[in-house]
Amino acid sequence: MDYETIFPAIPLFDRSSPYQQIPFQFSLHVQEHPGGKVVHEEFLHTDEGDPRGDFIRALVESCGSRGSVIVYNMAFEARINRELAAHFPQHATALEAINARMIDLLVPFRSRYLYHPAMEGSASIKKVLPAFVPELCYDDLAIGDGDTASRQYLKCIKNMVTEDEKQTIYANLKRYCAMDTWAEVRLIERLREMAK
Repeated sequence: MDYETIFPAIPLFDRSSPYQQIPFQFSLHVQEHPGGKVVHEEFLHTDEGDPRGDFIRALVESCGSRGSVIVYNMAFEARINRELAAHFPQHATALEAINARMIDLLVPFRSRYLYHPAMEGSASIKKVLPAFVPELCYDDLAIGDGDTASRQYLKCIKNMVTEDEKQTIYANLKRYCAMDTWAEVRLIERLREMAK
């Protein structure tokens, strides 16, 4: 699972504060068992207004109530969920339940249980992925990092681009966020292969 957020200096929505990270997108690749079929679920808020209510509803439905929720750098998604729970208490129980199921895929790489010289001292997924799954990389994506994703999404919701440009940006956002979670799937596969 992976989130994308905006963090505007001037709040755009009620019940938000300067530089607060507001989630507008998630990607989730679901696998029932090792080696099983992988199903992709995603959410990208493209309507006007605060994305958080629709984001929460889609997230809770997509995550279901069982199984591990794998993230890369759990502190980020867990914090976003806690903030959402504080501002939308009617969803607090469901969001806390998702947090309780989270497992951080960053840990083995940050702790250097697994290290490859191609990581160049970094545990960022952008460095870990090509080191362990070299056939995958972010180089050919129009949006290849979270800051660019945030800036491009802000252009859309502030109507700073044409409708055609919005649709291109939305498609690029979906490709980028999906790449993050597909990278997690492939890294888990690689870890399983190495454990044999």
